[in-house]
Amino acid sequence: MERKHIPETENRLVILYALRRLGPVTAMQLLQAMAESDLMNYITMQLALSEMEQQGQITMRAHPLGHLIEVTGEGDYILDSFVRRIPASRRAVIDNCAEEWKQRFQTEQMAPAESFTLPDGRMCIHLRLLDSAATLMDLMLYLAPGQTFTLLPERWRSCVQAIYSTVLAQLTSVYDPAEPMPALPSGD
Repeated sequence: MERKHIPETENRLVILYALRRLGPVTAMQLLQAMAESDLMNYITMQLALSEMEQQGQITMRAHPLGHLIEVTGEGDYILDSFVRRIPASRRAVIDNCAEEWKQRFQTEQMAPAESFTLPDGRMCIHLRLLDSAATLMDLMLYLAPGQTFTLLPERWRSCVQAIYSTVLAQLTSVYDPAEPMPALPSGD
C-alpha cells in the first residue's frame, strides 16, 4: 500500500502530542510507540526530534536508559496553538494506546535491566530499581556461558517491587547476632 506524504510539521505535532500523553520517554520508547501504531518511522522521527530540540520545543535529560525526551514550554505552546492540525484519526491512535504505553514505559524506566558480556564469556546483568530522585537498589548478576538473558528484563520488571520489599523487610527486621541466619530458599 502506498503511503501519502505527511508534512514535517504534522509529524512534529504528532511527536509533541505523543510526548504530552506519555510523559518523559526515551527515543527508543517513543519509536516503539510511533512504529507500533504506524504513525512514523525511525528516520522521520529522529530528524524531527533533532530539529525540535534545536528549536527548543523538546529537551533531553539524562537517565540510566539514555536520555528522556520532554516537551518544553515552547513545545506546549506550539501544540496548544496547532493541535487541531493533527488529523483526528492520528490523535485517536495515540489516545487509544497512551495509557498502556505510559505504564509500560514508566515500568521500564523504573526498573532498567542491561546486559553485557565479560571477557571470560560470562554474561553480566545489571538490574536496578529507581525512583525519581535516587537508585533504590542496584544488582549485578553473572550468568554462566550458555545461560540466556532474554526473559530476565521482563521478569525483573514484573517482580522488582516484591524483591525490594522482601530485601528491605529482611534487612530492617529485628536482628539478633546470636540467632542463626534464616535458611535460604532452595534452588529447586
